[in-house]
Amino acid sequence: MTDKRLKRVFFALWPDDLTRDAISYVFNQSIYTASSGQASCSTNLHLTLHFLGNLAPVQLDCALQQAAKIDAVQFELFLDTFACFEKPKILWLGPSAVSYHLMDLHAKLASALGVCDVPIESRTYQPHVTLMRKFKGFKVSEVPQEVLWKVKQFALVESVSTKNGVEYRPLMFYPLKP
Repeated sequence: MTDKRLKRVFFALWPDDLTRDAISYVFNQSIYTASSGQASCSTNLHLTLHFLGNLAPVQLDCALQQAAKIDAVQFELFLDTFACFEKPKILWLGPSAVSYHLMDLHAKLASALGVCDVPIESRTYQPHVTLMRKFKGFKVSEVPQEVLWKVKQFALVESVSTKNGVEYRPLMFYPLKP
């Protein structure tokens, strides 16, 4: 890479348009409204695998190369649970049962990134799609309809600050084996 700037990046499952629309539909059909927090822009919806933070070009190149070596299979993910991270006030949609294949991808990616001198999150992994930030008044609610996500790839995504807020821009996609 010739760019010398740090890039704020993370690896994520990036939904196709059908899945993105299904997530938005489930959220819009729920009891939650945008007036009780700051709704995530639908184009930013994703499920983080590993947040890496600000990386120098050499770290980013290493992460890109290591991700290309991941040997993992496609899988289905069922998003069927609303929950809230209380302290940061984040409302999210996630799986009630975490797929073996998702955890395998998460672990393989962490292992591969170990050679890149990048920080790896040490907290217990809680897969989720952020729906709202600064959310107030969380009440347990059933998901009106389960979202089936056919995961066929993962992505390295850049977080870019703009005058309209943060935008997430995929830099590279990595296919999973059928």
